[in-house]
Amino acid sequence: MSNTGPARFTILTPEDWWRIPLADPDLRARSIDRLTKLQFRGVDHQPALRRGLQDEISGQAAEAAAAGGLEMYLAVQMRGIPVAATLTTYLAPGRINEGAVEFEQKVGADGAIDSVQIAAGEAIRRHQLRPPEGPYATIENAPSTTVVDYWIPVPGIPQTLLLTFSSPMEEIADVMVDLFDSIASSVRWRD
Repeated sequence: MSNTGPARFTILTPEDWWRIPLADPDLRARSIDRLTKLQFRGVDHQPALRRGLQDEISGQAAEAAAAGGLEMYLAVQMRGIPVAATLTTYLAPGRINEGAVEFEQKVGADGAIDSVQIAAGEAIRRHQLRPPEGPYATIENAPSTTVVDYWIPVPGIPQTLLLTFSSPMEEIADVMVDLFDSIASSVRWRD
């Protein structure tokens, strides 16, 4: 729900999303262990599948932590329906001082870039549809991944909060983007 770095903020996610703190390896490992135990509660005959899920989540979390991630949230389900989505929060040095057009020139036109007003201030949003990667790239009709990034300037300090959402649920991509917009709009700064 919130980070403890120099730029303190709160963010509201659906109650079915699981939070994994990234900075502390022990806390990260315990959170992932609790999540996989919860997901496999009552399913004792699938230890290899459970271990595979735990290893996959651990790898993704370690990668995000190495890239400077603060927290990762995984959508376990929403209203009892399985949903695949993630949110990773980062605190980047430097401040975004330009509008969407200038930002697009700076980072390249990789996706649709626009300015959005959220409770935490004006943000830059990039919406991309990425083709399947890795082993999924060779599978016919494999879904593309919807990725939406929000760069939010931190008030009073030269840093930017980056929220990165992704979901491989191409068939409901518009609904997921609306959800991501709602979550990004919940960011509030704390003293």
